[in-house]
Amino acid sequence: MNLRRLAARAFEAVRESWWYLEHLVKRTSYADYYAGRMNRIIARNPDWGLNLNKRFQLEYLCAHGMTPGSKLLDYGCGALAAGLLFIEYLDGGCYTGVDISEDVLSEGRRRIARTGLSGKAVNLIHLNSLDLTPLQPGPFDFIWAQSVFTHMPPEDIEAVLVQLRHCMTAKSVFFASFARGDQSVQQRRYKDWYYHQDFFQEAASKAGLVARIMDDWVHPDDPDGNDRLVCFRLAA
Repeated sequence: MNLRRLAARAFEAVRESWWYLEHLVKRTSYADYYAGRMNRIIARNPDWGLNLNKRFQLEYLCAHGMTPGSKLLDYGCGALAAGLLFIEYLDGGCYTGVDISEDVLSEGRRRIARTGLSGKAVNLIHLNSLDLTPLQPGPFDFIWAQSVFTHMPPEDIEAVLVQLRHCMTAKSVFFASFARGDQSVQQRRYKDWYYHQDFFQEAASKAGLVARIMDDWVHPDDPDGNDRLVCFRLAA
C-alpha cells in the first residue's frame, strides 16, 4: 500500500472520529449524527455512489416479483445511485424514496433532472429522524433498505420496523440488508453495526412481523458473504 493511500485512510479515520465525538458532545440522536455525516460527504463529493454497481439490486427485486406497476418504497435512498434504476424501470408515481439526509435528497433531485426522469412523478421525502408520519398512507408492495441497517443501532431498527409495519399489507415484502456478526449486536468504526440473524427474528416478532434470511442474496462486492439480506412480512 502506497503512502498516499495510507494517508487517505488515516485522514478518513480521523474525520470519522471527529464527527462521532461531536455527536457525543452535543448529545444528538444517532440518526441526526448519521444525517450530518452524509450531508458532509455529499457536499465534498456530489458524485458519491455513482461509480458503484447497483443494477443487481433491481435485478433481485424483479426476480422476487417486482413489476413496473409495483409500488416501491426505497428506505434510505440516498442520492439515488440505485434509485435512478428503480425510477427508470417503474411506472410513473410508483417510486417513493426517503432519507434522513436532506442534502443527499437534493442531489438525488438534480440527478433525476439530469437523466431525464423528471416526468416519472417521483416522490422523495426527507424524514425528520425516525418519524415516518410523512409516508402515510401506504401501502407499498415492496420496501427496500440496502445498506441502511448496517448503519443503524438496534433501538432505531426496532422503531423503524414498528412504523413500517403500517405501510405494509399481507402481500407486501420488505427486504433489508445487514452486516453479519457473531454477536447479537456489535458496533464498529462508529458508523457500522453488525448483527446476528437472531436479532432480526426477535425484532420482527416485537413489531408483528416475521423475518426470513434470504439464501439467494449475493452482493457482488462482498466475496466473504458478510452482507446478508432479511425479508420481513406481516405476521399471520
